[in-house]
Amino acid sequence: MKKLYGKAFKEVYIVDFSLMREVPLFSKEYNKIGTWFTTTGQKWICHTEIPKEEFKNLILSSIVSEDVDKVKFYKDYIPFSTNHEIPF
Repeated sequence: MKKLYGKAFKEVYIVDFSLMREVPLFSKEYNKIGTWFTTTGQKWICHTEIPKEEFKNLILSSIVSEDVDKVKFYKDYIPFSTNHEIPF
């Protein structure tokens, strides 16, 4: 799918906290990860140049260990959206 959208659109990572009782607060430390489009609510959206596993590990490092499995990660493209949650 990246071949189709990757040249014209930016790939973004979506962090989904909807399975958690409380959404974590956005840390200023996350600003160095990339460009954030949404950092409030249950889904945060970021464009970054770092590999997806590194991105995932940076986010999960601040989550309480029993909630780690409740955080889901997806990717999409902007300004166009596939309207699907494409798993990492």
